[in-house]
Amino acid sequence: MPKADFHLLSSGDIAQRDFYLCRLCEKIYRLGHRIYILCKDSKELEHLDDLLYSFRPESFIPHSIEPESPSSDTPVFLCTRLPETISTEVVINLTEAPPDKADRVIELVTGDPDARAKSRKVYKLYKQLGFELQTYNIESA
Repeated sequence: MPKADFHLLSSGDIAQRDFYLCRLCEKIYRLGHRIYILCKDSKELEHLDDLLYSFRPESFIPHSIEPESPSSDTPVFLCTRLPETISTEVVINLTEAPPDKADRVIELVTGDPDARAKSRKVYKLYKQLGFELQTYNIESA
C-alpha cells in the first residue's frame, strides 16, 4: 500500500519550509534512500538546487536536476514532473496534487492558513487513492 506523510510545519515561511526540506533530504539520503523532489516550477527547482549545496557549510547532498535523466547513482533528483520510468523510494511533493506514481510521498505543509486548506483537499485525494496516511506536527523547521 502506498504511503503519504504530511509534515505540518508551524511556520508559514517558505524559507523555513525549504530549510526543513534540505534537512529532511539529508536524513533520508543518509538512510540510503533515493529521493525525487517534485517542484511546482523551474524557478523553485533552481532555488532548491542552489539551497541543497549551501544550506549548511559542512553539508553536501549529491543531486541532479531535470532535464538530465536521473541516474542510479544520484540519490536526489529535482524535477517538475516525474520521469516515465522511475524506481521511486521517496517523492517529496511540492505541487498541489498527488504525483501520478509513487510508493512513498512526503507533503510539506507550512503553517499558512491557505496552505493548510489546500493540504486538507490533497489529504482527501490521497485517501481516495488508497494511500496509508500519517501526519507529523513539526514545531520548528
